[in-house]
Amino acid sequence: MQHQGHGVRCLSWCRLLLGIFVFVGAAAVYVVHTELKARGAGSSDFCFHIVVVAKFLLQDVPQQLCIVLYLFGWYESYGLRCQFCLFNPEHCGYENPFHTVNLVALTCTLLSSLANQLLIRPVFKRVYTEDDICIQYCIRVGGVCMSTLPFTSGMCWASANLLSFPRLAHVIFVLPCTCGWVTLATVVCLPILECCDDDCDF
Repeated sequence: MQHQGHGVRCLSWCRLLLGIFVFVGAAAVYVVHTELKARGAGSSDFCFHIVVVAKFLLQDVPQQLCIVLYLFGWYESYGLRCQFCLFNPEHCGYENPFHTVNLVALTCTLLSSLANQLLIRPVFKRVYTEDDICIQYCIRVGGVCMSTLPFTSGMCWASANLLSFPRLAHVIFVLPCTCGWVTLATVVCLPILECCDDDCDF
């Protein structure tokens, strides 16, 4: 109420950025639609993939981070909502963090992040071996886990103030969170290893 403290600044930034992401999302949809039409006119697939990855990095990941930071900044034990108890003990009645508005915002954000899996498809082959199919499934699962990594990491970090059944939630979210971090490390390390191999050849 006095606009002081780290929590207020964090929530103010989250509110500002979530408002900006409405326009970023509309621009991303327009660019993806334009690039998809250009693809039909003979444009290369490479540009479309760049657009999809840029949309993921510039909109989906920061939007998930903002929602997770908002949930932590308001509902966690050190959040602003619990600090009201110092002045008004009756304020701290139970309030579900995942009420309708928060749940709709989170669901739309996660679906937007997962939509990348529908936009990018593997290279078409006439014959697929079992290894090709296995690699495709592994890439898809890794991509899904990496797409939702900010949310799953936040849920693994959350306490009983945010989650009704924290132990059960931690068990549910620890596998996709771990898979997402492993996939992210692989995506970051593979180009570095490729560069090292090229340097060794010279």
